[in-house]
Amino acid sequence: SEGGHASFHPHDEIEAYVADFLLREKGFVCIEDVLSGQGLENIYRALSARALTLELGLTAESITRQALDNSNGLALQTLHTFCAILGSFAGDIALTLGARGGVYLAGGILPRFLAFLERSAFRTRFEAKGSYRSYAAEIGSYVIINKQPGLMGAATYFRD
Repeated sequence: SEGGHASFHPHDEIEAYVADFLLREKGFVCIEDVLSGQGLENIYRALSARALTLELGLTAESITRQALDNSNGLALQTLHTFCAILGSFAGDIALTLGARGGVYLAGGILPRFLAFLERSAFRTRFEAKGSYRSYAAEIGSYVIINKQPGLMGAATYFRD
């Protein structure tokens, strides 16, 4: 699907700054602009500009590594922001689709920081759905760590 092209809606002051920063650059900010490897880099650039320490050239891999080893406070804030946004968006999708069986997250970067994701605001934001908080709290969230889940799905389909 093209769900990654849905609009990004910030939930706090930091996310609003990121959205405004990217809006000035792009004219439209979709969720993929903040929830992808490029999204990590976009968040980092925005937070760098906000802190008046514009650092260019850090890759998603470098940002993640520096956040996890606590060597760069801005990278750490970037990863926290990423996880919070992911929680909000995943929770919104769960409500929209009635995902009672769980939400399964896939992608190349998530398996690199599973422990961080578990300690982050991901679940808090996933469940922050007003009067539907208890409904959202019962929906599981899982990260697919297999590098080729499409092949596994195809094999299962053909086997069955």
